[in-house]
Amino acid sequence: MVCMFGLTQVHAQLFNFSSGTDNWIAGQNVIDFAHNPTEGISGDGAIQFKRTSNNAQIKLDLTLQTIDATAKKAMKLVVKNNSNGNSLRLLTPGAGNTPLNLTILTPNDTEFKTLYVDLSTWGDWDSATEEITLYFRQNYPASGTAGENDIVVDEIEFLTSVPPTTFSGLVKNPSFEDLGSSIAPFNPATQAWANISSSSNDAHTGTYSLKHEYSAPSGGTHYVFNDYIHDIGATTSDFMIASVWVKVVRPSTPGISPVIEVQGQGRFGTDFVIGNLTTKSDIKTTTKTDGTWEKVDFAFTPDGPYSTAQFRYGIAGADLLAGDIVYIDDLHAELTPTLSVANNTLQGVAIYPNPVNETLNIKSPAGSDIEIYNILGATVKSIQKADALQNVSVSNLRSGLYFVKISNEGKVYQEKIIKK
Repeated sequence: MVCMFGLTQVHAQLFNFSSGTDNWIAGQNVIDFAHNPTEGISGDGAIQFKRTSNNAQIKLDLTLQTIDATAKKAMKLVVKNNSNGNSLRLLTPGAGNTPLNLTILTPNDTEFKTLYVDLSTWGDWDSATEEITLYFRQNYPASGTAGENDIVVDEIEFLTSVPPTTFSGLVKNPSFEDLGSSIAPFNPATQAWANISSSSNDAHTGTYSLKHEYSAPSGGTHYVFNDYIHDIGATTSDFMIASVWVKVVRPSTPGISPVIEVQGQGRFGTDFVIGNLTTKSDIKTTTKTDGTWEKVDFAFTPDGPYSTAQFRYGIAGADLLAGDIVYIDDLHAELTPTLSVANNTLQGVAIYPNPVNETLNIKSPAGSDIEIYNILGATVKSIQKADALQNVSVSNLRSGLYFVKISNEGKVYQEKIIKK
């Protein structure tokens, strides 16, 4: 800490508002500016305020603290923007200074978003800069209409640079953490019955996941396209294996969720034109019915040699209702010269409930053979040419551990079940 004429310049330029307003104050067109000790992503404190016009300001109190703009060339803002505003303006003091205008706020948002701003190319961000004002702008309600909800700021940090992009194999931004809560390069298809957004409500790892929220039932598939094509660096004919983590939530029945189909798509080509890639699909059915995370694996066989590839996915809506939520996180894709056991696994199988009391529901390709055997290897149930959804009575079985084996066209699926 360096003291200069009563000012304090803190070289760790992080303001997390866990114990107060951290020397940030309200500027013009702001009311109800206060520290809320229970707000924030972790519930450990944040500042909150309301706008009274299109240009609501908060700023660092220059009499108490300054910014080290010589070393800090990026800003991180964690905000829940429950106002109508969609624009963030940054301004440094001084006559003739040019504001930095960014349309990066999500209006009427009920979740926290993390935003990164590159300050290195902004002409007014230089060694003389010690202060900055943040404006939350645009779309304030017309006179005579109701006001707005709060804006909540959980964290402001000044960094040396914007964090780099992450990869998991062929997948760019696999956990939706890059640039804060950005979902790029993923590009969801627009559907009236489904809304997709970055979410801090639930994540398999990290802070964010991709949230599919359904406003109406639909038999269609909601695709999440990918604008990023990975350069393999050489021509190959390798297989692709991929995975996503999935969590299905039905708020109307907490702790009980439907099984759904998830379609993985491996795409192969020789250039970087999205429309020129050849698509191979692999459809899998989730197995969890308790609203917890599970990993879904895919495998793809290319038609021939390729040098570029990508992975994307889709959520089938046939088993979803209005209000249902599907979270997706931690995507991964890689190339492999062999598929081994993964390529021999029967796809499209779901077995539920598990544990089971009386009736076991088995969803599999029509015409599959089903065997249930005990821990000694003895077959206790056998069904030939089963229906696509086969109901199997297990009420006469003793309580304990059993194994279900499903076979179809040389491929096999096996799963443990518990008989209550």
